[in-house]
Amino acid sequence: MRLCQPFFRALARSFGVAVLLGGPVVGLWLVAAAALADLIDARLGGVPLLRLLQPLSILSIAALGAMAVQHARDTLLQRRRVWLEHTLGEVVVAHELWLGSDTRHRTRSLAAVTSVARFMAGPATTLAEAPWAMAIIGGLWAVQVDIAAVASGSMVLVLAFALAGSRIKRSARQYDSAASADAAGQHVIHSAPLNCSLSMEQARGIAARWEETQRGRMAAAYAEGQARARRSSGAAVMKLLALMAFAAVIASDFADSTLSVGALIATTLVAIAALHSLCRWVVDAGTVASARAAHRQLITLRIARARGGDAQRPAIAAPDLRAPLVAGFLATAATVAALAALTVYWQLPISSIVRGTQADAASTAPAAQHAAKLRPLPSVTKGRT
Repeated sequence: MRLCQPFFRALARSFGVAVLLGGPVVGLWLVAAAALADLIDARLGGVPLLRLLQPLSILSIAALGAMAVQHARDTLLQRRRVWLEHTLGEVVVAHELWLGSDTRHRTRSLAAVTSVARFMAGPATTLAEAPWAMAIIGGLWAVQVDIAAVASGSMVLVLAFALAGSRIKRSARQYDSAASADAAGQHVIHSAPLNCSLSMEQARGIAARWEETQRGRMAAAYAEGQARARRSSGAAVMKLLALMAFAAVIASDFADSTLSVGALIATTLVAIAALHSLCRWVVDAGTVASARAAHRQLITLRIARARGGDAQRPAIAAPDLRAPLVAGFLATAATVAALAALTVYWQLPISSIVRGTQADAASTAPAAQHAAKLRPLPSVTKGRT
C-alpha cells in the first residue's frame, strides 16, 4: 500500500470543500455586481440620495459576506497545509530512517512534502476558483454576447498558457534544489574542524566549499524567478488586451445595447474579475508543476513492513477543520439573511437584484397610489356643442 495515499485523500476532500465554498462566494459577488449596476443607474438617473442607500447597502453586505466566506475557505486550506507539512513530514522521515535511505533520497522526499504544502498555500485556491470563473464566463452569453465572446476567447488563451506552464518540465523536477543545497552546505560546516585556533585562510577555504554547494541553488532560484516574472508579464499583457477589447465593445455597442449603463459596466467588471482569477493560475503554473512532480515522488513510497511481515501503517491525526467550516456556513447564512431582510423591508423585487436593473414599476406603485389619493383628479366632461 502507498504510504501517502491517506494524506492525498484528505487533501482531495479539503480541495472539494474549497470548491464548494466557492459557490456562495461567486453568488455573493454577483449580487454585489448587480447592486453596483443598480447604484450606477440610479445615480445617473438623478434619483434622491435616500434611494441610493438600497443598492449601496446590498453591495456592502454582499461584498463583506463574500470576503468572510473567502477567509474561511483560505483558513481551511492553510490548516490543511500546516497539517500536511507537519504530519506527512514526520511519516516520511520515519519511513526513510526505517528503510535506511541515503541522504539524497531522504532530502528529496522531504522537499516533495514541502512542495505539495506550498501548493496548498496558494495555487490550490486559484484552482478551486477556476471552475466558477469558467462558469461565470459561460453565463455571460445570456447577458451580453459581445462581452461574452471577448471573455471566452481570452479564457481559452489563458487556459492554454496555464496548462502549458503546469506541465512537468526539467525545472519542475528540480524542486529539491534548495533543500539539497542546504543539506550539502550544513554537511560542509559540520564536518569542518571548528575551533578557536582556526586560521582565516582555513575559514575562507571552508566558506568557499560551502559556497560551491550553493551555486546550484542560486541558479535554480534565479531561473525560477525569471520564469515567474515572464509568466506575470504575460498574464498582465493578456489582461490588458482583454481590457482594451472590452472597451472597444462597450464603445461600439453602447448606443444599441439593450443593457443599461450600470449593467454594462457591471458585466464588464465581472468578466474582468473572472479572467483575473484564471490569470493567477498562469502565474502559479510553476508551483503547480513542482507539486505534480513532488506528488509523483511521494506516491512511490510504500508502507514499511516489520520483521514479521506486518505492515506498519502510520498514525494520522486529522486537523481541526470544524472552525473554518462553521465560520463559512455562518457567514453565508448571515449574509443571505441580511439580504433577505433588506429585500422584505424595502419591498425590493428579486428580479431587479439578480439582473442588476432598476426597480420596476411594482416597487413604486404603492407610493404612486398614495400620491394619487392625495391629489384631486380633474373633472372630465364630455364634449359639448
